[in-house]
Amino acid sequence: MTLTNASRDALAAQRPPTATQPFAWQGWRLRVPRSWNAVRLEGDFAKGHALLADMDGPRLGVRWRSMKAKEIDAELLRGVIRAEAGDDAARRAKPLPDPDTNSEVPSDHLLYVDREVPGRDVFVSWMGSERLVELVYHARRRDDVLRGEIIATFADTSHANSTPWAVLGLTCAVPSDLRLKSHRLNAGDHLLEFVDAKRFVVVRQVALAEMALRRTPLAKWLAQQKRAGYRATGNPSPIELTLCDGRSISGLIGRFRRRLRLRSGECVALALHDEARDRLILIDASDESLARVVAQTVGCDVD
Repeated sequence: MTLTNASRDALAAQRPPTATQPFAWQGWRLRVPRSWNAVRLEGDFAKGHALLADMDGPRLGVRWRSMKAKEIDAELLRGVIRAEAGDDAARRAKPLPDPDTNSEVPSDHLLYVDREVPGRDVFVSWMGSERLVELVYHARRRDDVLRGEIIATFADTSHANSTPWAVLGLTCAVPSDLRLKSHRLNAGDHLLEFVDAKRFVVVRQVALAEMALRRTPLAKWLAQQKRAGYRATGNPSPIELTLCDGRSISGLIGRFRRRLRLRSGECVALALHDEARDRLILIDASDESLARVVAQTVGCDVD
């Protein structure tokens, strides 16, 4: 995407002072109003769709697919907008103005703003990860939320050393070579599982920790993290971590080994109580270093 830092700063300056929260998924990161939450998450890094909604219905759709730079031209971008909002939208779509000259220059992104509300505003762009992304904002009144808030904070983080994830109040950062294998997002109990060829890490967050710990002590939460085919190699030990926002949390760490002698392998599990946020943080990972690195990011702002 050809938006420069100056472009983003200019857009950010237009943002209204509304309460926002991060949303980060499959390498995309942006900020959205706190009343918006993910109601649909489909696909993988190469191709997928996320839908965010509030109590009154859909607010933002994010759709992406892999495409090479040589495939991208203005007609293709207009075709994406045409498929979403019709011929008139495709004709009226324009690049964002350059903040220095206020002129509209040829670009690898286009923006269409619906003249009538309620309606759909559409932003389409080719990003550095060689993915074409489409943002569809369901506007209920004429405002600048898409351009001034969403596009201003929208970023492709796939080339960073770690990938941020933020959904339904669960935030973390995971080494970029690990990909999302599965997710489970139940009310108050959210889980993300990441893998690569040799490693894995599972991040789980349970809400209302104080209440949960009255029913089940922390040691039992840790024991429940044991993977099938593994056995504990000793008693759990106390652990204290400093999170990336400077707060300290404590809990237990357990170590496990495969039951079958012919198959070597170890893993660790962490059970931590984030008292300030009233959350349990449960980490299961292929090695202690990975478990600690990821645990230190849970609950921190991913910006």
